[in-house]
Amino acid sequence: MKSPKAAWCVAAFAVAAAGFVLPAHLAAGQGQDSSYGPEVILRWDPIGNSLSPIAPEQMKVGCLYNHFSPRLQRRVWSYLRNDRQFWNAYGPGTVQEVKRFDLTAPLEERLKRLAEVDKDLAQEVFSQGRTVFVKLGADNRWTLDRTAGIPAIYDLETGLRWERHHIVYIPVVHVRGDTWGYADGRYFPPE
Repeated sequence: MKSPKAAWCVAAFAVAAAGFVLPAHLAAGQGQDSSYGPEVILRWDPIGNSLSPIAPEQMKVGCLYNHFSPRLQRRVWSYLRNDRQFWNAYGPGTVQEVKRFDLTAPLEERLKRLAEVDKDLAQEVFSQGRTVFVKLGADNRWTLDRTAGIPAIYDLETGLRWERHHIVYIPVVHVRGDTWGYADGRYFPPE
């Protein structure tokens, strides 16, 4: 896949799950790459710094993939459900643990890259067992979110928001209901 000549988004990504750590950089514009047809599902390869096609039979339940949404008529991120279908599209502001991506790099390579990219983050992961989160931007790209403490989902298709507490996602509501709008990096109750 060709990388755009635009500036790189120099955010470090890491997976901190049972001691697994993986850093990477994501090139600008990869979330909306139009060189792939709507039938192609993409896996993010942080070590190779690219999105690459994945065969449907190789996809792992629970992992996040980039796919074409017929309903929204664009490429979106979502996770693969047990029935091998994708859940609703993730919207901007969604926060997920990096371990939710279908990562394939060997542990040694992940550890080496993390130390090269962000020594402070590596120290936090190793000394505190910190889980590392990424946030989905309005540009459909993931960036490191150092302040996140729990996974959260903004459902682009329904306007609902969810936060994971312990092992379940619960809805986030406001005094006028449960749907939300999103603009300028913030959620708001619709008028």
